[in-house]
Amino acid sequence: MKDIAFIIAEYDPFHNGHARQIEQTRAAGAQYVVCILSGNFVQRGDIAMCDKMIRAEMALAGGADLILENPLKYVLSGATYFARGGVETILHSGLEGTLSFGASASAEQLISLSAMLREPETEEKIYSHARTRHIPLAYAVQHVAEKIAPEAAGLLKDPNNVLALEYIAAAAGEPSIDFFAVPRTTVLHDAISHEGRFASGKTIRQLLRSDSDAAAVFLPASTRGILTAATEKGSCPSVRDAYSAVSFGRLLSLTREELVAVNGITEGLENRLLDEIKKQTSLQDLYDAVKTKRFTHARIRQAVVSAVLGVKKADLARENPYLRVLGFNDRGQELLHEMRAQSRCPIVMNLSQAPLSHERTLDAFAGKIFDLCRPVPFGGAVEYRAKPVIVHTKAR
Repeated sequence: MKDIAFIIAEYDPFHNGHARQIEQTRAAGAQYVVCILSGNFVQRGDIAMCDKMIRAEMALAGGADLILENPLKYVLSGATYFARGGVETILHSGLEGTLSFGASASAEQLISLSAMLREPETEEKIYSHARTRHIPLAYAVQHVAEKIAPEAAGLLKDPNNVLALEYIAAAAGEPSIDFFAVPRTTVLHDAISHEGRFASGKTIRQLLRSDSDAAAVFLPASTRGILTAATEKGSCPSVRDAYSAVSFGRLLSLTREELVAVNGITEGLENRLLDEIKKQTSLQDLYDAVKTKRFTHARIRQAVVSAVLGVKKADLARENPYLRVLGFNDRGQELLHEMRAQSRCPIVMNLSQAPLSHERTLDAFAGKIFDLCRPVPFGGAVEYRAKPVIVHTKAR
């Protein structure tokens, strides 16, 4: 384990499982923990329950030292781009370290499996199977792995292992990054189940929206306090009906040509969306109506939120032009000094410091859309007013 550990996460919200990962990462030798955090919209293709600054505060209270934002365009894509965004952020920081992730296999097992899946012959079999069967790539990977390495294929049944493989592939050939796998608890990924003090993120979000007291056992005391304060101010949780209304208004304004350019919309998905948006009255009904064997719920949600926010396919071809800092403590400030000396792009504390770019425009618009979905909107140019969360831990 190198002195600096990186964790790519969403923390929606930060729960006991996240705290356990940080604890075990530090126990393995990490002196600093840097989290690459999704912003106000998350990888499952949804609005976050709490805004990114609230979640950055939770992460700092839970043991992290520095919080950087994973660029929006990568977060709203599939696992491959989500991983790419996190790894790109690490590389742009100029820091060297260990990427820590939860998995049900060792880092060595996953590195070996990743190398096998990236063999040119294996990759061709995977893409060919996906094309001919008209199935998502993840299903094709599972099928091919079962044929050529049945002893390893079982690892692909755990979504956490699948995401870990994407991290490993994204960082392939980068000597500045190595890997550490934190053994997962028995809670299933996004399952409606819980055990002891641990539950899936999906379970916790459902409990928080219906019965916050029942969710308390799965959250660190610091998270509970931050959530309570934010809820009292009207900052969270995001209002799902408001998000649905905003999304429908935006989708109804888009032409077929505009939809075709949207990130994640391929193979005629634009036609199904255009047909169904006129008939349905809620986002969940829209997702259900559009879903097919080819178009999974996750893919549809990511495409819809990309359409709402204006994230296009072309955006993914560009590296992000800046690193945005969401929060830090005194130890994180030490890393920021190091980053400023060797970062590959500007480090910004506020969006107004970011270079003029399409990415900056996207971030500002996404912040405004999220603000419209708060219980009590802040109003104004929220992203330009937002400042990093700073936690001073050393005696002055």
